[in-house]
Amino acid sequence: MMDRELRQAYELLNNEILWICLRWQIFKQIFGTSKENIELLNEFAPVSFRIFQDSSYDDIILSINRLLDPPSTCGKDNLALSRLLLMIKEKNCQELHEELAPTYEEIKSKSKAIIEQRRKRIGHNDLESIKSNFHFLPGTSRNMVNDILADIYSFMNRVSGHFDESECYYRFLEPEGKDGEKLINHLRQLKDYYSSE
Repeated sequence: MMDRELRQAYELLNNEILWICLRWQIFKQIFGTSKENIELLNEFAPVSFRIFQDSSYDDIILSINRLLDPPSTCGKDNLALSRLLLMIKEKNCQELHEELAPTYEEIKSKSKAIIEQRRKRIGHNDLESIKSNFHFLPGTSRNMVNDILADIYSFMNRVSGHFDESECYYRFLEPEGKDGEKLINHLRQLKDYYSSE
């Protein structure tokens, strides 16, 4: 059983991850399903949807980065995977810590490009990067984000599996999990309506 302190940290962290999961799911529904969707968005408000796409993607990158922060910064505790891992070690759950530590390192390794994006482009205006139009920054992709998030979900489910013999389903269904699809469907209906006039 998790003690109160560990459970609170786990639940707060899991809530943050669920919120990232929902935002990423809706992002993919709107911008990642088909070329047809992008053409539809561009027909209605290309600049607005481009701004929304870029800021939403950067928000996901920042959110994942925060999960990978050190256990504390400037003497203040962070809500991060490393904090949970440290707490597990401090609670003398050595076996679970040994199981999770390599997974955490693998997540960090896979996240090098998004960490660099935060440092040089999103979180700071790195002058050399801006001069080169961010040409020398490592690229990120939706597949990379999917892969990192899948590993984070696995990490959290190992914790809940160890203590509670349960797992969290990191996917949202009706109604909130379909918001992106609803937006696209409404735009299609609007397009059909104007086309039929």
